[in-house]
Amino acid sequence: MAGARQEMGESTAVLLERGGSFFVYEPNLGIIASDGTVEGAYGRFTGAKQALIEDIGRAGLALRRSAVPARRPVRSRRITGGQRGIIAELSLFVAKIGIFLLVVGGIGAGIAMTVGSGGKPLGMVDIADKAAEIARDVSNLPPEKKELLRQSVGVVSRELGPVFDAWRNPPPQ
Repeated sequence: MAGARQEMGESTAVLLERGGSFFVYEPNLGIIASDGTVEGAYGRFTGAKQALIEDIGRAGLALRRSAVPARRPVRSRRITGGQRGIIAELSLFVAKIGIFLLVVGGIGAGIAMTVGSGGKPLGMVDIADKAAEIARDVSNLPPEKKELLRQSVGVVSRELGPVFDAWRNPPPQ
């Protein structure tokens, strides 16, 4: 058992935080443990790692050196899942708003064209033409009107956000 412990070397564990839980993971050994606190996750991880070492020793096996990386200087950084920079968030928001405006504009244009044409059926070509017209109009806006549009769309997006979330993820019935 002492031989297995000596073969083990230092850990190259990775600490992750997702959804309020902390995960400690050793990629070379395939050990993972989680808890609501960093200390708890690390304590569970060290317990699982120690149990693995003891099992290897009881089986009379030696841990392969290739499974344990050479000791490297410890670098620490916090890794959080799903965080983007402000520019990426704004770009994603603008893209979503553009799609939303195209869809709403297309539907509104379709209704207006159907009503204006005396009930004549509306085709996808008509909707595509109207969507292109809306996109062209938005791109030709002066900068101050574009900013006003962005602000207005931001308010609409915040107000309709819960509605869209409920639509994408309906509650179980």
